[in-house]
Amino acid sequence: MIRKNLFERMNIAGHVNVELQRSSNFYVFMNVDLLNGCGQTCAGCFVNKGINSYDLNRDLETIARLADEVNASNLHLEEIALGPTDFFSAKNTLEVITHPAFKRLFKNEDTKFVMTSTLKASGEEIRQKLKVLEESVGHLDIDLLIATDIDEFLTNKQYLQEMKSKWQILKESSLEFDPAFQINIHPANLIKYNPDNLTRLAQEIKAEFDTILEFNPSILRIKHQKQKDNLKFWMRTIRENSLKNANNFTYTMVNKSHSGMNNLVVNFREGNFYLCPFIYENVFSYEDSFLIQKQQSEYTLSDLLESKENSFVKQMNYSSKTNHCEGCEYLVSCTYKNVLTYMEANEIKDCFLGLGNGEAHGRAV
Repeated sequence: MIRKNLFERMNIAGHVNVELQRSSNFYVFMNVDLLNGCGQTCAGCFVNKGINSYDLNRDLETIARLADEVNASNLHLEEIALGPTDFFSAKNTLEVITHPAFKRLFKNEDTKFVMTSTLKASGEEIRQKLKVLEESVGHLDIDLLIATDIDEFLTNKQYLQEMKSKWQILKESSLEFDPAFQINIHPANLIKYNPDNLTRLAQEIKAEFDTILEFNPSILRIKHQKQKDNLKFWMRTIRENSLKNANNFTYTMVNKSHSGMNNLVVNFREGNFYLCPFIYENVFSYEDSFLIQKQQSEYTLSDLLESKENSFVKQMNYSSKTNHCEGCEYLVSCTYKNVLTYMEANEIKDCFLGLGNGEAHGRAV
């Protein structure tokens, strides 16, 4: 089933206040790369579709053991995002969700499951995978990020009809879905990312599906000169649209689910955990600078928490080497989100969030 009033509940354009109850708790978010292969070729996607050291038993047991430890503590396992590829199109989705350890990840019924898909898989494939989830973890509350393309959505009527038919499949499922559409902003599209076109896209998504449009800097997955060039394009697009298109613009730096101080967000890939920088969306960097060191042969919750504390100190030290961060009112918020870890790893010294240079367009929570 698809929950009602999606746009009203999910739209967070503007200032966000965090409830007192949430601010006093501590939440753990895990982004886990277990899916292998993808038949889609989405514009602006830089996901590594093949996992080199794939060992499903090792990886799922490692993640499940950490999930058990979090659930046994006074922390909250808020969500587990399964990636890095299309949930319904990956080659090994059934192998992952039928593994005995997968069910342990959602022992706490409050833990959300996050998946990404283009919904371009056949209706039969989608129904098959949903049926497995319904039978094994039928209580799941699912955040579904639908990867779409501005050119296709606004010009291809057949695509829109296909999305509506897949939307109906979600409605018929006994699982609870909170779907949102997401686009990768990059320079290659024929339709430009100006306020008029993005407003039109956001309004059509709201009218047809009553949900929101999110913006994803997929370019942040790669590290070379192309990334730095595209960051300038990304930042220019973000500023222009947030200033001129505030009513339809969902700026995820103000997402209360990523408030930083009381959150631990980690990435997992090929047997290792990494700190996760939160820029506009989670950044999946698997470099040594983000690697969480383990004190024993297996990861423990203490390893993850200690890494968060050490990162805070390192980022505060790096702030003095930047052009805008030291003394900025957003420094603590950005540091808890590991933004400065990302900046140091990529030798960035200027604020690229539009927060600390007098052109702030969203208050970070």
